[in-house]
Amino acid sequence: MGRVVDERHAMALLCARLGRLRELADAGGWLRRLDLQIAAVRDGDPAASLVERLGLLRILDDVRAGSGSAATTELWGQVELTGDYVCPRGRCARRGRRDARGSEPMCQLAELQMAFVTAIE
Repeated sequence: MGRVVDERHAMALLCARLGRLRELADAGGWLRRLDLQIAAVRDGDPAASLVERLGLLRILDDVRAGSGSAATTELWGQVELTGDYVCPRGRCARRGRRDARGSEPMCQLAELQMAFVTAIE
């Protein structure tokens, strides 16, 4: 039996780090396959399944625990799960903030600006 992966955290991981994941896929020769899988997630397939297939469970564990090895941090950075902006489709747990230049965060999976909320539920 497979391991249970929290869908909202899996979506947050993919959304926050899709750019870096695409770089790794391009360098490894599997970018087209990744793009097809990301398109399927955009269309409603579970992100948790993709995270599991890509072998990212350890990274997801590190993100959920708020920790990570130096290698994990170097590759993936920190995924922020709290803030004023939320997933525009309400599918993931990611929270975002404006960057240092004041730009609003984007949802890379939906290719939309994240939605602003006045209170976190």
